[in-house]
Amino acid sequence: MTVAKATVRAAAQATAQATAQATAKASRQVLPAQWTTQWTDPRPLYASVSSRPFGAEARAALATPVQPDEVGIDPERGWLYLKQGGYEQRLDAAFGARAAWRLLPVGPAQVTGSGRVLYRPFALVVGGTFVSEAVGEATLASFDTLATAHRWCEYTALVRTCKDLGVASELWDPAVVGRMRDRLFTAVWSRDAAGRSRRLWVQRPAQ
Repeated sequence: MTVAKATVRAAAQATAQATAQATAKASRQVLPAQWTTQWTDPRPLYASVSSRPFGAEARAALATPVQPDEVGIDPERGWLYLKQGGYEQRLDAAFGARAAWRLLPVGPAQVTGSGRVLYRPFALVVGGTFVSEAVGEATLASFDTLATAHRWCEYTALVRTCKDLGVASELWDPAVVGRMRDRLFTAVWSRDAAGRSRRLWVQRPAQ
């Protein structure tokens, strides 16, 4: 085995070990009692499905085009996403202040059998009317605390429920995403602590 191959294998093993340790540490954490015992029973909400059509102004607010400063990118995968504030601003504009709409947990927070992923179902409710439901999840090893992992669960559920409303629909179109990524971001090559080269996506400098 060459020195280069040995170095790469050692680095890969170190990364795998670090990930396994982080996952094991996260899976040993006990979920807060309120996450596993307190949530909104969704069954009464289902009776209100499609009972409140949205007006033209609300539909226009939800369909507000995504602006460059609202877009983030996964640095390793190159996936674009609308930041949480962008979803909240569109919901506020469409339905009023936060009291008019809520993202409610409708089931307990749970961890997969592997201990790697935290997940929980949420429902988007507007003025007491059920709009959409989705499961949010978070890879525990990617977060320092359970609280931040749970917040990510909420965010991913918000993204999925808002997809049903057409919010940021352009970010689900590969062609649009490709053009936007090329315009707003650029790929650079970087080396990690093990000396391996990898491509990362970063924001283009302001012109």
